[in-house]
Amino acid sequence: MKFRLFLFFLLGSIGLLKAGNVEDFQKLHTEESMLDFFKAERIRALLPNEMDQLKTLCAESGYEKVEVYWYYIDFLFSEVLKRNDAQVLNSINQMIFLAKKYKLPAELCVGRFRKTLLDFSAHRINEKQAYYAYLNTFEELKQLGIEPLKRFGPDWILNELGRNFYEVSDYEKAIETLELAKSYENEGSIFKILSLNLLESSYAKLGNYDSAFSCAERIYAVSSGKINRINYDSWTQQFWQSLSQLHMAEYSIQQGDKENAQLHLKLGFEKIPICSNYSLNHQVLAEYEAVNEVARMNMILGNYEPIEQLLNRAKFLLNHLKVEMEVHAFKPLMLYQNYVKWYQYNKEYEKAFYFLEHADSIQEKLNKRNDKRQLWQTEMRVKSERYKTEIRKIEEAQEIEKWTRNAALALLFIGIIIGYIISHPSKTF
Repeated sequence: MKFRLFLFFLLGSIGLLKAGNVEDFQKLHTEESMLDFFKAERIRALLPNEMDQLKTLCAESGYEKVEVYWYYIDFLFSEVLKRNDAQVLNSINQMIFLAKKYKLPAELCVGRFRKTLLDFSAHRINEKQAYYAYLNTFEELKQLGIEPLKRFGPDWILNELGRNFYEVSDYEKAIETLELAKSYENEGSIFKILSLNLLESSYAKLGNYDSAFSCAERIYAVSSGKINRINYDSWTQQFWQSLSQLHMAEYSIQQGDKENAQLHLKLGFEKIPICSNYSLNHQVLAEYEAVNEVARMNMILGNYEPIEQLLNRAKFLLNHLKVEMEVHAFKPLMLYQNYVKWYQYNKEYEKAFYFLEHADSIQEKLNKRNDKRQLWQTEMRVKSERYKTEIRKIEEAQEIEKWTRNAALALLFIGIIIGYIISHPSKTF
């Protein structure tokens, strides 16, 4: 079941596929056309046995990339093709095996990355092991460049890498990854705005509010349809517009610009999307966080009039928030911290102390988790550097071997010429 939920999410990273059949594939003769077949909106109409027939045809095509790509598509559309967990695992393992065998670095990089995500979701590897794999994937990706990865959704890969670096608080590596994602222009991609949001948050975590503000402005422009137009539903569009304005208010506060902060806070508050269906956890969480941010910034700016109403709404939303991920368990912290400030302002110190104790308890758990992550991040970065050093040594050795081989061939050629000249001296008349 965990595989199923995970792979359902993965389907969102490439286009939906429609009608097509095995006979269509048999008419193709070039590598490019065979690869295009799998992205031409066909797979959803294929039956599992037809996909299996295509496996044989791909293996017999004579094109190594086509054979490997079949396993990638079979893995990616395993839910549609009704593959079981063992078949899913076999497909990604075969992709990796064949990519190694045929020396296809882009396919190998993508296969390993997908395998890491799959193993982590299935608890076959821990967070520390996954982080090390992400570091290696990013280094491989930088060496490859974007072009060889275009069939595999580089915008999704970069966003996913950046998100995982961000979630383990490695903000420097998140920024490096997401800046690369920002430079990749894929018009209409939903990952454009997601990567910008993660990049903005990473800059803010490191105190670079100018860069964070710039990212927030760009998010507002994208969500408003002014640039890189994306077809969002009204709730999502409103969510990003509100969030970006509230973040601009936060960065203005950090920069001491209270007038600008008041303006963005007002605009952000007006656009907060109200949750109308409390079974949709993402909508509950979105409004909960937005309301808490508005309350917190209003108190910083000395606007206490709307606070009680805002905190009552936040409390109501928290009661409807389901803990679906580890991070959700820490969400009460922002409300408790707001309560502390609110009750201190009203001189209700007993209530303030009550929420302070609860907030400190959650903060302590959060700090312990983050401290543990920082320790193994350092360890894994050192390990990754060693890995890169080993790669460089191998590449240098291969270069020396190539140079030596070429030099030996040149000497052999010269020797042959000299031998020929000696054995066939010119006759002087």
